[in-house]
Amino acid sequence: MAVRGQTFTATYVGTTYTATPASTTNWVVEETGPMKTVVRVDGVWRNGATPLRDDLIGFRARLIFYRNKTDARVAFTFRNNNSFGWDNNLNKRPDLALTGLAVGVTPLLPSGGAMPLVALAGGYVFGSGVEKTFDVTIPATGVPTVRDARYNADGTVATGYQADRPLALAAPEYYSATKAWGGSVCR
Repeated sequence: MAVRGQTFTATYVGTTYTATPASTTNWVVEETGPMKTVVRVDGVWRNGATPLRDDLIGFRARLIFYRNKTDARVAFTFRNNNSFGWDNNLNKRPDLALTGLAVGVTPLLPSGGAMPLVALAGGYVFGSGVEKTFDVTIPATGVPTVRDARYNADGTVATGYQADRPLALAAPEYYSATKAWGGSVCR
């Protein structure tokens, strides 16, 4: 998939794969209005006819175009859709370790360090069910940029940002009683 001539690519075991829309019917206009239009496309990663490991490794891109703006924004989500990491024979599926993810010449995964994703042997590991969304600006001419990076390459919070508060899905009493957060008392 290319947006304004910028192709999304992933590198896995030394081979580069291109984001490829699954079909022409996978392009959906999600929002259209006088100020903004949003188009969603789902797809897979291919090197020719060869998929990146299997067709469960995919992407979802939301292309956002604003009236009177020449830049396009893309919310680009890399998806490892393997369900809970098990195949039909009850064997654990391996995690997916990428050594690169980019749009054009702009890397989405920084080199030389980890992000909120786990770094392993120079790669970035996407476990089963893991998704990571990148907010990319693609100008009419020039090089794309990744917007609003809240974390440094080593996973620490970037200057000027605060870490998100933990999200509790149960009553605080549950976490306190079970010591689910290291035995601290939730208030």
